[in-house]
Amino acid sequence: MTNRNAQPAALADFLKSRRARISPADIGWTKAVRRRVPGLRREEVAELADVGVTWYTWLEQARNINVSIAVLERLALALKLKAEEREHLFLLAGYAAPLPLASSEENLMSTAKQVLTSLDPSPAIILNRRWDVIAWNSSAAKIFGDFALLSDSHRNWVWLTFSNASFRKLFKDWDRFARCVVAHFRADSTTLAKDPHWIGLISTLSDRNEKFREWWLTHEVASALDWRKELRHPVAGVLFLNSVHFEFPRPSSLKLVAYTACPETDTQERLLKLASKKTRAN
Repeated sequence: MTNRNAQPAALADFLKSRRARISPADIGWTKAVRRRVPGLRREEVAELADVGVTWYTWLEQARNINVSIAVLERLALALKLKAEEREHLFLLAGYAAPLPLASSEENLMSTAKQVLTSLDPSPAIILNRRWDVIAWNSSAAKIFGDFALLSDSHRNWVWLTFSNASFRKLFKDWDRFARCVVAHFRADSTTLAKDPHWIGLISTLSDRNEKFREWWLTHEVASALDWRKELRHPVAGVLFLNSVHFEFPRPSSLKLVAYTACPETDTQERLLKLASKKTRAN
């Protein structure tokens, strides 16, 4: 593992013990399968967490592999970890204790991930209160880029907007889009003043990007980005998309953002064609 504070052997044992306690019925799988041992199989956990079977097997073998925060969150959901178990998982992986989930948020995330899949070929993502991209569907990876290839600190919608050249090139009117992102993020960040990750994000972006610094200092506040966006995708071509934002019930701070094809354009056909192309799963 790349995280020097990680405890690979203890993490492997913990994952195996949590996997063993869950039955297929616990996750709604009723098809009869003969099993030599109780609990889920490795490939079943990998499927639930949306990771490769080989990669997950290596994780349970305490191999020297990288484990991101996003993957840890998906493993916590797949293994139905309680709040204290989720925290223990993060600590074993060498990370600081994660932000606490509301008691209902784990169930919401599980349901939301099913919604993400159902929205294909419309790209859709789930953001936390810092606008970290914590879940996405296949179309979102094909349109905006493979989030799984990004580091944890860069898998953030605001960071992508200002620091990822490929992401920036997608938007014909990037200035308008980016300025709205800043204003919307400002509106959502009132509870983050003491969050060190948020403070670091704002500081780094302000140092690296003149436009972000300029727009952030204007203190503009705006609601969701509810105007038509024109994207120039290198494979799909010109796409016209509207964004729809769904806030999760309080006290959750999660939101689902879906991009739908504008009517009277050929965007839906282009999205369907792009969805048919095989790409590496996220």
